[in-house]
Amino acid sequence: MTEIGNSQPPPLELGPHKSWFARHIMSEILGILLFGAIAAGAYYYQVSQSEPVIIPPVHHEKVDTMANWKTYTNDQYGFSFKYPNDSTMSSEASPTSSIPVVSFKDPSNRFKLQIESNCCREGTIKYQEFPVLVDGKNLGYRLYGYGENLGATAIDPNNTARIAILIIPASLLKNVDLLNEGIDIELLFSVKDQGEAIKIFQQILSTFKFTVANTVFCGGIAGMPCPTTGYTCVSEGSFPDAGINCTKQITPISDPKNPIACIQVITTGMNPATGEVKTFPTPCDLPPGWVKVEGVSR
Repeated sequence: MTEIGNSQPPPLELGPHKSWFARHIMSEILGILLFGAIAAGAYYYQVSQSEPVIIPPVHHEKVDTMANWKTYTNDQYGFSFKYPNDSTMSSEASPTSSIPVVSFKDPSNRFKLQIESNCCREGTIKYQEFPVLVDGKNLGYRLYGYGENLGATAIDPNNTARIAILIIPASLLKNVDLLNEGIDIELLFSVKDQGEAIKIFQQILSTFKFTVANTVFCGGIAGMPCPTTGYTCVSEGSFPDAGINCTKQITPISDPKNPIACIQVITTGMNPATGEVKTFPTPCDLPPGWVKVEGVSR
């Protein structure tokens, strides 16, 4: 009798055809693996023996965008600055300024730079303020928008006009007896151009120079005279500690038929030979060959 509990299945035996097929497949797999190992080793050897590829660094040359800018000089109040060479300069009287307003207009209408006396700015609302170093002086400019009316406390959302104002106090300027309120350097622009306009404004301010440092003092207790002929002592103001500086004397025009005195009126002149434009304290200060210009000068 057969014992059921100790019975085991007979061992599996492959036929001659199946046994050959299995050995053939294993041989192919081993061959593929061996070929891959040899190829990888050959590639590694070739890479290790080749010269390393060196990528030269890329040098970006810094372009000075202000290299060809023009220079504006104001001899009347003692300062100068550079401005974009494609800007159009003009000078005209304004009822809101005690001095002629000098303007520099961008040809793309991104901004307009103006110089005028420091005065009230009715209807403007300040919304930002930036400190700035101007020729070593700690000054600052403010950004303004416009209210819908004079009593408004918020900027009119329908008015995209904006203005940046840098106030230069009279104490940093020449001839403050003629300009007690100082001057404003103003930038007019639109909201959509604010980024580019403010960038140019900051570049202009970075070139700003005061020329008051060359002032020669005179008078005082010792009664010091001006060292150069044609100059006279003029007080900086009516306050007690006002300084006294050597100032160019005003000479009348020598025309016996029409004797006209040179009054203190800022005059814009141009050198026809070079196209240079400058402002002068009086018409008499125009150099020989220069011509007086009104409105757009360039």
